[in-house]
Amino acid sequence: MENKKNIKDYLKWFLDIKNILPIAIFVVLLIILLFSSGFTGRAPVIESISKKVCVPNEELVIYGKFFGKSRNSGKVNVSGYSPPTYTYREWTDEKISLVVPEEMKSGLIEVITANGKSGEIIPFVNKKHMPKIAQGPMKAGEPYVEDIKPKKGPVGTQVTITGVNFGLNKINSEVYFTWIPQGETSNVTTFIPANNYDFDVWNDKEIKLRIPDGVASGSLFITTDKGRSNALYFEVSEPVGKKLYHSRLTYQVFYSVKVRIINSLLQSGLYLWIPRIFNAPEQREVKLIFQEPDPVLENYNGVMQYLFENLESEAKFQVRLSFMFKRYAVETQINPYAVDPVYNKNSNIYKQFAFSDALIPSYDTRITGLAKAVVGGERNPYLACRSIYNYLLRKFEFSPNAKNSAFNLMEAVQNNEVPGDSYIYAVSFCTLARSIGIPCRPVSGYIVDNDRLSHLHYWAEFYLEDFGWVPVDPALGDGAKYGNFPDESNTTFNYFGNLDNNHIAFSKGLTKINQINPEGKTVRSIKSGGLQIINEESFGNLFSYSIEWTPLEILGIY
Repeated sequence: MENKKNIKDYLKWFLDIKNILPIAIFVVLLIILLFSSGFTGRAPVIESISKKVCVPNEELVIYGKFFGKSRNSGKVNVSGYSPPTYTYREWTDEKISLVVPEEMKSGLIEVITANGKSGEIIPFVNKKHMPKIAQGPMKAGEPYVEDIKPKKGPVGTQVTITGVNFGLNKINSEVYFTWIPQGETSNVTTFIPANNYDFDVWNDKEIKLRIPDGVASGSLFITTDKGRSNALYFEVSEPVGKKLYHSRLTYQVFYSVKVRIINSLLQSGLYLWIPRIFNAPEQREVKLIFQEPDPVLENYNGVMQYLFENLESEAKFQVRLSFMFKRYAVETQINPYAVDPVYNKNSNIYKQFAFSDALIPSYDTRITGLAKAVVGGERNPYLACRSIYNYLLRKFEFSPNAKNSAFNLMEAVQNNEVPGDSYIYAVSFCTLARSIGIPCRPVSGYIVDNDRLSHLHYWAEFYLEDFGWVPVDPALGDGAKYGNFPDESNTTFNYFGNLDNNHIAFSKGLTKINQINPEGKTVRSIKSGGLQIINEESFGNLFSYSIEWTPLEILGIY
């Protein structure tokens, strides 16, 4: 009986295992499937292409990862056009090869698979569809570009544009270059103008300028009050590295200046110079949404000029401004050992940003000696600036209440721990860099925290030949905190060469403003958000007044 009972127990056990086994096998297979999909189900990533410029029937190779082992439903997309199936030669997980069809136009390349779209979008040009030189202006007086020499070069290269109807001087005319952000799905090409300091010559038939910071390969054209010229292609090379613009935010902001006249008689007046939102590659499409009252000058060296006359005692008035703009994060990928240690000292950038001015006292021989001790004889400007950055992080201690108006760099560094706000960090960085011949400029504006509150802030940029401006924020790199500001996992690294989209710039370098009335009294206000020696100028019988520069108010982030 006992043997029969044991046999029944064994049979029951076996039957239980038999029932459980298929379930166990199913669970194991499900785990394997989920594990493998974690690696195979990723969106494609483009890393490079074999040629940025091709002709029809030429092979184009796209390199990257997560393309898939075979094409299946995958495709290459160029500004909305997908090459037909017969043009593909090879499709692997890391490489796609295809023959360029004649009908494929120039644009941004992306790879699309069942797992999504590639985040990196690479510019591509089909020579067949490159802009062709017309035989002359389409309309009388309209600018016309005949040639560009050279047709290829890095940032800072001097190019000569020849043609007709450029105008006797620049005034409000512009030269526009192609600009491309990273990671955006829009196939609309956008453009940015060169800066005033990029120009060396401008006359009716010839323009000489240096390739501005932040531009990409693509069309170049000129605009004047007579119209827009034809476009020619210019290729921007990258011997030192890349600068990427990504993570766009659209801001709408408001700020104002409130004035109360305390004691005044007739024949009195007050000038105000109010900084605008700065137009830059990383801060684009700046639009004035609202202003009250209208200024005398809407944009003079990046500021708006207002004039109020015949002021009466106890009078009150206010200037109100609202802007909308797009702000991008900036990321630099630099090969330090490809950086040219020798600057072109004839360029306007070097002349404007490598010497002392009213904000940067780099002429002091003691500061030059300190800078040389800090960099240890390093001639590479990128590595030298990194040494200066690290020195400030060791020497300074962030204090938002530091008195920067009486700050003296040489006196400060004699102490072990130097309290400094962001202004002191930024100006000290620029002073040490300029003292050893590196073009550098402070940047003023605001940073925005997660609660949409703005905080007055300063950072800096230094210039590299064949590359452009490199952002640095020593205060944030040293762990400065403003309200509910986003935390960075490695602030020291993140703020040397990189900048987030929470920064809003008002000024880059000293904004030059001349006193208008020789007998007037000028005032500089740090709270204006700009880098100016003059923000206010009173004249005549204006004896006393009070003024409030309100902080930047964030109306919306989109």
